[in-house]
Amino acid sequence: MALVGAPGPPDESLGTVTVLARTGAVWSVLETIDGPGTKERRSFGQSIAFSGNTAVIGAPHSDTGAGSASGNAFVFTTTGSGWIPKTRLEADDESEDDAVGTSVAIEGNTAIIGAPFDSYYPDQNHFDAPVQSGCAYIFVREGMSWGQQAHLVLKYSPFSERFGNSVAISGDTVLVGRNSNYFGVDASVFTRTAGRWSDEGDLPLPYSPRISTGPALSICGNTAMVGANGDQVVYVYERIGATWNALTSSTVSNIFLKNLLLLRFQA
Repeated sequence: MALVGAPGPPDESLGTVTVLARTGAVWSVLETIDGPGTKERRSFGQSIAFSGNTAVIGAPHSDTGAGSASGNAFVFTTTGSGWIPKTRLEADDESEDDAVGTSVAIEGNTAIIGAPFDSYYPDQNHFDAPVQSGCAYIFVREGMSWGQQAHLVLKYSPFSERFGNSVAISGDTVLVGRNSNYFGVDASVFTRTAGRWSDEGDLPLPYSPRISTGPALSICGNTAMVGANGDQVVYVYERIGATWNALTSSTVSNIFLKNLLLLRFQA
């Protein structure tokens, strides 16, 4: 099965998601998913992730009670005969222009939602916060209900990092990418122990004057991949114990790596 988004222009289109299924070598359209509401689903389908029978769909330019372009992420489930809207994942401090839902990822009962235009700085309690520092939210499902478990931010967040531009999850580990205007492109690692998330540091990329528009991320177990489209390179990392080591890099010519799709590694 595949879910394909058609978000359209941010200020004009309500967006849709097309569900396709493959029979042999042929892909067929099963249905089209529309988000609830009108302004609530602007850019609906810009980001999509699904795990098992649950999908999370982002609509980062949508309007909510928190303000214009605060953004949305919607949960849908299926029993095999159509996708049914279940809930909206609402951040506890969502505000205007945060673009919640720019990136989404889900595994099992845990979802992560990126909000790269959020202006938050933990030492300043939202006052005079760096513009577009960004953040990511962790949501968990218990029974039929979803609740926010964590609010992930950078320890140091200069202007326009746009942390949350991309996200990925595997088990109790998440990666959060940024569109950095200062230090090149990298990704931060967070891990969960007994329901609490800890910042484990960054996966730094070598400095390059060709600043990327934000990495694409993928993680499976102890292997992570980070795309840097400005350099047309994919960086591969392996975790041994608590340490991530860069293994290699692969140059990719003439490919914009905004949507890096991987992976399942076999030992």
